[in-house]
Amino acid sequence: MKLEILNPAGSVDHEPGNSTIIPTWPKELPGTSFGILSNGKSNMAQFYKRLSQHIHRGGAEVMCSLVKEGPVVPAGNERLDKLASEADLIITGICDGGTATSWGVNDALGLVQRGKPVILLCTSAFLALARKLLPVNFPYIAIIEVPHPFSSLTSKAVDELTDEVFSKIPSTIESVSSSDRGLQNPGDDTGSTATLVIEVRDEAAAGLQLYELGMTDGLPIVPPTQERVAQLVKHWPSRHSNQADKPYLIPPRFGKATAESVGANAVMAGMPSALMPYLEAVVRAALRSEYNLFGLQTTTNPTTPLIVVGGPQRRNMGFWDGPGALGAGFIGNATLGRAFQLCLRNLGGVSAADGSDPATLGQPGKYSFCFAENDDNSPWPPLREQIPGSPQTTRESDAVTLFAPTGTMNMIIKSTHGEEFLELISRSISSAGSNDYMFGGYPLLALCPEHAEILWRDDWSLSQVQDYLFENCKLPISTFPPNNLEMMKTGRNTEWSDWSDDALIPPTANPSDISVCVVGGPSMHSTYLPSFGGYRPVTEAVLLPD
Repeated sequence: MKLEILNPAGSVDHEPGNSTIIPTWPKELPGTSFGILSNGKSNMAQFYKRLSQHIHRGGAEVMCSLVKEGPVVPAGNERLDKLASEADLIITGICDGGTATSWGVNDALGLVQRGKPVILLCTSAFLALARKLLPVNFPYIAIIEVPHPFSSLTSKAVDELTDEVFSKIPSTIESVSSSDRGLQNPGDDTGSTATLVIEVRDEAAAGLQLYELGMTDGLPIVPPTQERVAQLVKHWPSRHSNQADKPYLIPPRFGKATAESVGANAVMAGMPSALMPYLEAVVRAALRSEYNLFGLQTTTNPTTPLIVVGGPQRRNMGFWDGPGALGAGFIGNATLGRAFQLCLRNLGGVSAADGSDPATLGQPGKYSFCFAENDDNSPWPPLREQIPGSPQTTRESDAVTLFAPTGTMNMIIKSTHGEEFLELISRSISSAGSNDYMFGGYPLLALCPEHAEILWRDDWSLSQVQDYLFENCKLPISTFPPNNLEMMKTGRNTEWSDWSDDALIPPTANPSDISVCVVGGPSMHSTYLPSFGGYRPVTEAVLLPD
């Protein structure tokens, strides 16, 4: 039988790198004014210092050399403007990680938009990701492949690699400048249509065929026929003007997230139609710039979006905040989380199979990661009040709050006093290998009701809990090995200045960056969710029908 379904990959409505000024490649190395944009990872300072010396001896000059605030963030307009104003050709990288690559490509495209050609240095392990992120047949960014790994190289090996990279620059320039089309990028030229027609024995076989097309998470799905999707589309909020003015685009593929394409993924996840307003709010929240979905989608870190639902209607809509809330068995938690994950996979175009999701290990939350917070048993303001949200977010409204955890850690603490309890929490969550210390994070502490009651009984306010954890989770700078410390200095220099060995550094920039909610059932188990670091949590109101 032939089965016509809506394409869960939607359509692409984005052309990165468009430039009103056409970049011009220099003819040769001598006489060229170079700019350098480093991502600040380990060994970069030594690499670019030696590379600059080579460039000078080759008859060119480095006119501008900048370091951005770490590999998990964009360079920013100010740096890109300065580089574009002072250099003919910019070298950036080395892209030796997922987020370093995704933002490295993004920075390169920003420079192209300013009329400058770019040489992008990328290690072999992330070459496929870089090419997938670039437009097809794009002549203004030339990639020089670097052996992987880079950040862990010895000083001698860094010097040898620098010499090798420099030897490729003159021929790269001459090759690109002598070609009408420049260096060809294989890119991702997969077309997309509104519908797919697949040949199957029956509907049950459709899931396997979509799996073979790379459109599922490996679990059984409901085929997204037009009739099924239409039922969900009826519940898509019409009060939000963003869809008409500027479509939602899911990175890094920038697939267009319309009611229909999002609905197709929701049908596949088995999500009830009444939850479409929650899914629309999740998409809206995830695309706020401070959440850095682009970075989350393309990092080697085991992070993924966590959805926390709050508000008076949460239980009526099938979301659960009681015993086992972080586990299976609750239709709202399970299907909303899965529907969004399928949107990230299909509209965002990420897959571990082809390297576009470069997570080293990943985590189970990439199937579904959603729970509700227990507003009724919390002694403190709910998350939608702790975290700045949209103007429509109030205590009386349902809302979704998005975090980016790298996992969960159980803490069984049989304490009966608030300060003793917080002391044990602090000991449990202080970890030198955590991204939070590396980048300054936004972790979430999910307290069970009994633990929250201990703190409430001893008159601990939310701000007092946050202040205590902030102060008592500090670690000595001497705890961190040199390469970690080098990267920490790049990412946290704007909010931290004392890098002496005996200085104590907290896991967040501010006490209020530690969020706290109440969830779960009886007994004394609470969960700590350390964060990706290169993001900010976000909250958006759910636009339920009047």
